[in-house]
Parts: sequence; structure tokens; C-alpha cells
Amino acid sequence: MSGAAGGLIVIGAAGGCGTTTLATGVALSVVRGGAACLLLELDLVRGDLAGAFGVPGDRTIADLEVVSDELSASHVRAAAYPHRSGVKVLFAPGESGPGPWGRDRTARLVAAAGECGQTVVDASGGWSESVLGAVQAGVRPVVVMPATRGGARRAATIAQHLPADGRGVLVLSRVRGPNELGTRAAERIVGLPVIGELPDASTEAESVSVGRWPTKRRGRLARAIDDIAAKALR
Repeated sequence: MSGAAGGLIVIGAAGGCGTTTLATGVALSVVRGGAACLLLELDLVRGDLAGAFGVPGDRTIADLEVVSDELSASHVRAAAYPHRSGVKVLFAPGESGPGPWGRDRTARLVAAAGECGQTVVDASGGWSESVLGAVQAGVRPVVVMPATRGGARRAATIAQHLPADGRGVLVLSRVRGPNELGTRAAERIVGLPVIGELPDASTEAESVSVGRWPTKRRGRLARAIDDIAAKALR
């Protein structure tokens, strides 16, 4: 995959469509495969991965603000939380606000994170200048959209901002609500190729959302995430 940083950024076209579940699941899939992975939460105001993972939120991106103009991999390693799953997580600052993380500084942050291992960026808050910075750093854009016409229109708006280099891909979410579109219709409206679908599998999703790979059996969601990870990170 081209780009300086490597890895991927998961961008949500709508709230509740499984963006954070997919980002977390891909990170878990990477470490299960024996590689190092850093999960970067880029929903800078509303992100709550620390709460979902049940860990203290005292180590966040905000810790890097004072060195945001000279970020290095060592800064990122010091701020990242070593989760028991094996994934290292750089949590969003939450209520403290986005701070200095505009386009250029986020690009430096993601590039530095890329030196720490495979990078998965969770941009569940949708499109922003910080998301653009991450994309410009070289991570592959993965847009998650509900399989509806409204979801496709929102995904198409995001796709218009992506580089025209063929790296952007689409994942259909069938997590909740009506499913109005199939693969071909979604590709036609959005202009990105579909590389997978998230099935409605609430029990598995609950495990993934708290940083645990489903343990009882490798069900539909686990198989889908493994497949998406393999395609998006190759």
C-alpha cells in the first residue's frame, strides 16, 4: 500500500453504523495475527474508547499537544495506552476538545504513529480537517456507510474529499435499520469499491466494542472483520 504512514482510517458516514466497532476489530485482528498495532481515536470531541475499554482516560492525545510541532514515534509510544488485548491505544481527549489537531499536525501525528507498527485510525465523528490530515499522511480511507440511500449520499460526500488515487474503499453496514442497497448500487452512488459488509451480530459487536475478540466462536462479525482487514491492509 502506498503512503508514508501505512495502515488505514475508518470514517463513518453516519452515527451508529459500526465505525468504531470496525476500527477496533481490525486492530484486534492485526495483533491476533502477531503484528504490533496502534489504534488512534480521532473523534477528538466525542470519542469515548477509554470508557468503553474500562481504562483510565488519563493518557490521551492531549498529552501530545506540547510537542505537536515536533512529534516522533517515541512521543506516541509514551502517550499510548497498552491495552490487555495487545493493542496500543491513543485515546481522544474527549471533553478537553480537539486542541491543535488540524490538518498538518494530525498528518505528523499519524506519520509518527506509523513508525510504531500497523496503524488503525478511528474517525467515527465523520469528515473533518484532522481526518483530512490523516488521509494525507498515507493511511488508506475506509468509509463505513449504512446500506441505505441516505447513507450512500453521505458517503459520496466524504468520497469527494478523498484523494483520487484509488486507495479509498467502502464497507456496507447492515447493523441496524432497513437495508435498501446492494453492493453494486452502493458502488455506483458513492464511487468507491465495496470490500466487505458488517453483519448484524450484536453479541459479537459488544465484545469488540470493549476491546475483546469474540471468544465463544468465530462468528459472522469476526469473519467479516478478518476479511476486511486482510483486504484493506494488503
